[in-house]
Amino acid sequence: MTQVLDGRLADDEAGRAMVDLERYSLRFADRILWPGGDVLESYRRFYGADAIAPARRIRHAVFLGPGDVPREPDRHRGPIRILFVGRLERRKGVVDLVEALLSLERDDWTLSLLGADTPTGPLGVSMRAQLEMLAGGDERIRFCAPRSREGVLELIAEHDVCAIPSRWECWPNVALEAFLVGRPVVATPTGGLVEMVRPGESGVLAGGTGADALGETLADLLDGRDGLREIGP
Repeated sequence: MTQVLDGRLADDEAGRAMVDLERYSLRFADRILWPGGDVLESYRRFYGADAIAPARRIRHAVFLGPGDVPREPDRHRGPIRILFVGRLERRKGVVDLVEALLSLERDDWTLSLLGADTPTGPLGVSMRAQLEMLAGGDERIRFCAPRSREGVLELIAEHDVCAIPSRWECWPNVALEAFLVGRPVVATPTGGLVEMVRPGESGVLAGGTGADALGETLADLLDGRDGLREIGP
C-alpha cells in the first residue's frame, strides 16, 4: 500500500516475496490488532474485505519517562510556525504541504521540515532535492538537522502547529508527541488521524488529501490564527 502511494512497486524477487508475505499474514492471522480510526477499513478497501482476518481494536501504547515534556516557550504573535516531522517521502504528503503553503498569497507563516531523505521524488530522485528546488530559497522554509527524541519534543514546543499531510498514516507518533506537548495538529483525513484529530479540540482536519485541500485548510487556519493558539489537547 505504501509502495503504491510512493509511486513505485518492488519488481525484484525479494520485494515480491515481502508483498506476498504481507498479504498472507493479513489473510490468515488469528487476529489483526488495530488502534482505531479508519485504519482497518483502509486495509479492507485496499486489499478486499475477504483478504483481512478478524480484527480487534487495541489502543496504541505510549511510554513516557520523567522530563519528557519540555517547558512551553512563549507563543509570540508573529507568523504561525508550522512543523513537519517525518521522512521526506511522497506518501507523507510533504510535497503537497510545501506546494499548498507556497500557493497562498500571504507571508504570515513559516515551515520547518525535520526528517530523513528518501528516493521517492520523480523518477526515484532525492525527495529533499525536489523540496529544495520547489522552495527555491524561500526563507520561510527551513530544513532542520537530525536530533534526539527529546530534541524533537523541544522543536514541537517551539512551533504553533504540527502538520501531518500524509496520503496514508496508521496511528502516527508525531501526532501523539504534538498532543503531549500541547500543540494542535493540522492533518489529512487518513487512517488513525480521522479519530486522533478532533476539530476545535486537538487540531484541524483537511477536507481531503493533496495540495488543493491542504491549501484551503491552511488558509482558513491562518485566517483564524488567534483561535489556533487556543487549540490544543
